[in-house]
Amino acid sequence: YETMTGGHLVVSLKVESGAEAITTNPQTWTYRGPDGRPVAVWGASGPTYVVARSSVIVWMSFESAKAGGSITVNGCPSEDCPSGSFSGVLKVG
Repeated sequence: YETMTGGHLVVSLKVESGAEAITTNPQTWTYRGPDGRPVAVWGASGPTYVVARSSVIVWMSFESAKAGGSITVNGCPSEDCPSGSFSGVLKVG
């Protein structure tokens, strides 16, 4: 879900885990607008630890961003990330 509020693009995202728990850090996620310009997260809220076979909702705000771009998300397959990380790119709007 995305909306424009006070000059900010606000996006909510459902994060689901599989057979193992995952850790995310929405404060490090980035948005790339339709013009290709990267925009850092202005604010984010939501759980960062997702237990196995569950989901959480995270919201992020990007200042002066326009819908139609993409968010690069990342995380770890465990709390301390010893086995590497994962990432993905999601279309917005």
